[in-house]
Amino acid sequence: MDERIKKLSNLLVNYSTSVQPGEKVLITYEGRETLPLIRQLIKDIYKVGGLPYVESSESSVTREILLGASTEQIEMYSKHQLEFMKEMDAYIGVRGSANTSELSDVPSSQLNMYNTLTQPVLDQRVNETKWVILRFPNSSMAQLAGTSLEAFEDFYYQVCTLDYSKMDKAMDNLVELMNKTDKVRITGPGTDLTFSINNIPAVKCSGGCNIPDGEVYTAPVKDSMNGIISYNTPSEEQGFTYENIVFEIKDGRHPVVEASIARMNEGNFVGNDCSLNGENNRIWLLTGPNMAGKSTFLRQNAIIAIMAQTGSYVPCSSARIGLIDKVFSRVGASDDLSRGRSTFMVEMVETAAILNQATPRSFVILDEIGRGTATYDGLSIAWAVVEHLHEVNRCRALFATHYHELTVLSSKLSALSLHCMKIKEFKDEVIFMHEVISGTADRSYGIHVAKLAGLPKLVLKRAEQVLHSLENNPNNQTISSIENDLPLFA
Repeated sequence: MDERIKKLSNLLVNYSTSVQPGEKVLITYEGRETLPLIRQLIKDIYKVGGLPYVESSESSVTREILLGASTEQIEMYSKHQLEFMKEMDAYIGVRGSANTSELSDVPSSQLNMYNTLTQPVLDQRVNETKWVILRFPNSSMAQLAGTSLEAFEDFYYQVCTLDYSKMDKAMDNLVELMNKTDKVRITGPGTDLTFSINNIPAVKCSGGCNIPDGEVYTAPVKDSMNGIISYNTPSEEQGFTYENIVFEIKDGRHPVVEASIARMNEGNFVGNDCSLNGENNRIWLLTGPNMAGKSTFLRQNAIIAIMAQTGSYVPCSSARIGLIDKVFSRVGASDDLSRGRSTFMVEMVETAAILNQATPRSFVILDEIGRGTATYDGLSIAWAVVEHLHEVNRCRALFATHYHELTVLSSKLSALSLHCMKIKEFKDEVIFMHEVISGTADRSYGIHVAKLAGLPKLVLKRAEQVLHSLENNPNNQTISSIENDLPLFA
C-alpha cells in the first residue's frame, strides 16, 4: 500500500469528517484507480468505531441512464437516495472518472431534470452530514494538467496531505483582515472589478469539505459590484468545459435600424452598453414603455453576438464576447393557424424550446413572455421562466417585460440585474431617450403609445379614466364594481 494513500485516508477520516464511534459513513467512488484508497478508508473508519457504507458509480453507465430517463424514474431514484442519505452522519466522495467529458452529449434538458429532482439529496448531504469530496489522481487528470501521471501524483499527494489543521490556524490573520475590510479591487487580464465586503463574514476553507483546499472566501455586498470580470480559466462541469465566459458590448447598435435611420436622415442611433459578466450580472430584466427601444436593444445584442462568433465586424465601439454555443430568441408575435397554433401557443412552444435546450454557454433574448393570456397567468409564467433561466439554464439572458412585479425577484436571484429604458416627461408628453439605464420603470405609458398610434381622443380619455380608477383602487374592488362607478364615456 502506498504510504501516501494511508496518509490521505487518515486525513479524510480523522480530520475532514472527524468520524466518531457509531457514526455511519457513506463512501461513494468512481474509477478502479480509486480502489486502494476506498479499501484504506474502510479500514480507517472501522478503526475509529465508525460504520462504512459504500456505493460505486460509472460515468458511462450514468450517461446511458440519463439519455433515456423519465421524470418518474429519477423521482423514484431520488426518493430512495434521500432516505438512505438521511441515515448517514458523514460522507466521503472520491471521483476518478477516466473521461471528464463523458456526459457532454447528454441533452441539457435531461441534465437539468436530473439535477433538479436530485437536489434534495444534495441538500441533505451538504446541510446535515460531515462531508468531504475529492478527485483521485489518474491519467485523465494528469492529461488535463499537461504532466506525466507520476509527476501529477507527486504534486497531488503533496498538496492533499498537508497539515490542514496548521493551515487553519494560519488563516486567522487573513480572516481578521477581511472582516475589517470594506472596499476590494481585483485586477487581471480582462478583469477590473471593485466591490464592498463590509460586514460580510469571511469563511475559512481548510480541508473540512474539499481536498485539496486552502482559501478564505466572502461575498460582495449586493449592488456594490462595478467593473468587468472575465472567467479565463477553463472549468469543467458535467462534461462541459467552460472558459472565456464574457459578454460585454460598449455602445452597441442595431445595424439594420441604424442604417434605416441614416437613410431617412432621422438622426443618430443611440448606442447602449450591455455587460453580462458574472454571477451577479448574468440576466438583465428590462422594463420600460413600448416604443422606448427594449426590443431593439434585445435584438441588437443577439445580432452582435452572432456576428462576433463568425469573426465579422460588430456594430459597437468595443466588444468582448466569449464562445456561445446557441443563441435563442423569443420575440414578436405570430401564429401558425394551419397547424392549429394560436399566437400564445407559438410563444409557449418557442419558450419551451429555449428552457429545454439552453446551456450556460447560451445567449437568450426573451421579449414580453406571457402577454398572450390573462394577466395573472402571464405574470406567473414569466416569473417561473426567469427563475428557470437563473437556476437551471444558468445562461446569459436579456428579458424584457411589462410585468413590473418581476423586479422583486432581484432580492432572491443573485445574478439578476435590473435595467430600464430612460424617458422624460414634459408638459404631459413622454420623450423616449432610447437609452438603457440601471433601475426599474414604474409605468408602461401604454396610453401614450396609443395616442401616437392615432386612437380616437374619446377612447384615450376613457382609457385614462379607467386607468386612474384601477391605480387608485383603495378597497381592492373588483373590475365589475369599479365599472359601476364610471359613467360611460363621461
